[in-house]
Amino acid sequence: MQARKGAKVYQVDELTAEQYAARGFDIYDGKKLVKHAKGKTVPYEKYEEALARIAELEAQASGSPKTRAELLAECEARGIEVPKGAKKAELEELLGA
Repeated sequence: MQARKGAKVYQVDELTAEQYAARGFDIYDGKKLVKHAKGKTVPYEKYEEALARIAELEAQASGSPKTRAELLAECEARGIEVPKGAKKAELEELLGA
């Protein structure tokens, strides 16, 4: 296990890992963070929750908006009758998007 803080890296065992964490060192087992340092501004658990939420929102937002032609093709595939000259917003409304 390693205790890391900035450029300082120390090899530690399970007994001394808690002492180093109390002094502000993060404890790693290989590349995996085992224990975060005490005294951080945001608890690490909250930070992980925020990262997960950000990833979830980015995944939702990554779906690129469809073009009018794509919406027309989707209406046709679903058998939805499209009024002549329908605008993109009208197509989205027909599809329930």
